[in-house]
Amino acid sequence: MSEIKTKRSFFRIPLSWFLITLLPLIAILGIVISWKSFDMIWFGEEEAEVNSVMVMGALHSENTLNVLSLQNTETYAITYPATYYFLGKKVTISPLEKKVEVTYNYTINFGVDLKEVQPDDITVENNLVSIRLPKPIHTSVEITDDFAKTVGSFLINKSKPREDIEQYHSNYGSYVHILRANALTNLMETGKYEELQNKAMDNAQENLASLIKTLLKNEETEITVEFY
Repeated sequence: MSEIKTKRSFFRIPLSWFLITLLPLIAILGIVISWKSFDMIWFGEEEAEVNSVMVMGALHSENTLNVLSLQNTETYAITYPATYYFLGKKVTISPLEKKVEVTYNYTINFGVDLKEVQPDDITVENNLVSIRLPKPIHTSVEITDDFAKTVGSFLINKSKPREDIEQYHSNYGSYVHILRANALTNLMETGKYEELQNKAMDNAQENLASLIKTLLKNEETEITVEFY
């Protein structure tokens, strides 16, 4: 009887060892395979065919593409005529005239609204992506520094030049808004706005190519851009 028991123990021990060792290995292997499949699906390790919808979604996720930022100095001046009507006649009292002068720095930023891009604006042929974009426009004009002063005779109050401008241009909003509008008007009247816009378009093509390659994880993609 003792011999039979010994044989049973001999076979029982290797089987337990086999189960204890093999089952954890099978479990670990299953986890690795499952994670690999999850990673390939959700993190893009499997190569997906590039199409217009994919490119549009990538662009929309960025909202605005900032392509140009420029600092400049501008001046603004306005004269308040001391004109009154007396007995139906127009009378100017020169000593009461005042002039407000402002020198200020500003930063103008240009960007492209990528939300405007639609699938019809995108053509994909192999590794060539062609995109139609709206022209870059200014997205902000930031007043970074200003110096305002009032010029005139000792008869006028010179202590509040900013308030004087706002009072005279009450329909144009705040002092800062008036300076922004002045900067844009001067850029457009001198043709410099168009020059900046052309430079912004050049930058947009370069920046967009880099952006799409990064978003699609494909450095071999060629990008061409047309503006409307």
